[in-house]
Parts: sequence; structure tokens; C-alpha cells
Amino acid sequence: METVRIYHLNGLTPATRARLRAAQMEAARVWMYCVGRHQHTRLAHTPWPTRDDLQRETKGGRYALHSQSIQMVCQQFLANVETIKQLRQANPAHRYPHHPKKYMTVQWPAQAVSRVKGRLILPMGRGRRSLSFQVPALPEQIGAVSLVWNGGYELHIVVPLMPAVSSSPPPTSSTCLAPPAPVVQAAVDLGEIRQAAVTTTSGKGLIVVGRGIRGLKRQHNKALGQLSRLQARCQHGSKRWRRLHYAREREGGKKQRRVRDPLA
Repeated sequence: METVRIYHLNGLTPATRARLRAAQMEAARVWMYCVGRHQHTRLAHTPWPTRDDLQRETKGGRYALHSQSIQMVCQQFLANVETIKQLRQANPAHRYPHHPKKYMTVQWPAQAVSRVKGRLILPMGRGRRSLSFQVPALPEQIGAVSLVWNGGYELHIVVPLMPAVSSSPPPTSSTCLAPPAPVVQAAVDLGEIRQAAVTTTSGKGLIVVGRGIRGLKRQHNKALGQLSRLQARCQHGSKRWRRLHYAREREGGKKQRRVRDPLA
């Protein structure tokens, strides 16, 4: 089994933020090439490009990304095409990927990721300097890594879950087997004021109160209202208007992270 740990990147320098932004723009360029290639073959009624075709056409230093990151974009595009192809059998209104993208999540597979003296190293391709981050509490085993924008840059790291090791000795032929424990079933009722009300067939129950999360949402709405009032006094598109717009995005990402933590 695997889980995903999310690390918010704080204190990035302007140069690092510019590199992350450029990397996501390069990933979007790869995606848009796949979109155009697929549209051309559909209009020309020729065979659709395969994974080998897209990977061969996007390699050779055309994009400022690691080769395996480019391959993951191509694989994600083909997976979306296959999903839409199956959905169109029931509803032809579904469309293949066509919306333009300016930014896209950058992914690195596990074999491309490395760690050096506690720092996470993400390669950017031959001849380009790798991305390096000091991630707190970095796990020993690291899987795939994704660079995500969520009101701020985040690293989503896949971490394998170690199975629990039983400390009891294995049963022998002379050990008497205990009768199996009765199966206990539980029913859960989800809500907003109370996040969950759980009851079991054994007669026990549990109520998870969610007033703290409601308080975070109310605080977020008040902050957005204050920023909206300030933004309404500015000229649309001005420097101050853009700063307030970015502040709204940061506030949304902070609220989502604060709500996500008690739910995890």
C-alpha cells in the first residue's frame, strides 16, 4: 500500500519560483503538443499516435524537462484519451482533450528521484541544474513526486506504507486455535456540524464534531470578503489588483490545507 505526503514549499526565492513556474509551463507545452497531434490524426482519419510515437516525437531536448517527466505527461494524455473513448460509447457528447493549458503538474517517477544529505533532488534533464529542496522529515523510501500548485507550490510525495509486523510467535501444531472473534459492523452518518456519527452492532458509538472546521471556513470567508473590498477599489489589472488577487489565491490554499489536516 502507498500514501501521499504533502509538503508545502515555504520561503522560496524569486529565482526558484520562476524555475518552478517555467517547469509547469514546459509540461503544459508537452500536453498541448499531444493534443494537437491527436486532433490532427482524427481530422486526417489516420491511426492515432501510440505511446511510442509520442515519446519518440517529444524527446531530443525539445522541452526543458527530464525525459521521464515528459513521458509521464504523454502517458497521462493517452490515459485521458482512453477514458473519453470508453465514455463516448454511452454519451457521444464527451470530447477528447482540447482545452488549452498554460500550466500543468510536473511529475517525476521513483527511479528519477534521489536524495543527497537529506535534500530531495528532482532532475530537470541533461545540461540543466536539478531542483533541490530541503524537505523536513523526508521519508527513507520515496516514490513518485509531483510538483503541484495549490495556492502555493507543494510537493506530493508517494510513500509506501510498511506492513505492521506482529510480535507474537507463529502458532505451532500444539497451540490451540482460539475461536474467531465475532464480526462487528459499523454505520456512519456524515454531516457538517458533526462530521461523522458512528454506531456499531456492539452497541458502541462515536460522534466526531466538526465545529473547528466550520470556524476555519468562516474565518476564510471573512478574509476573502476583506480582500474583495480592497480589490474593488483598485483598477482591474493594476499592480495592486494583481497583488490582492494573488493574496486571495494564497488564502484559498491556506484554508484548504488547514481544513485538510483535521480530516486526514
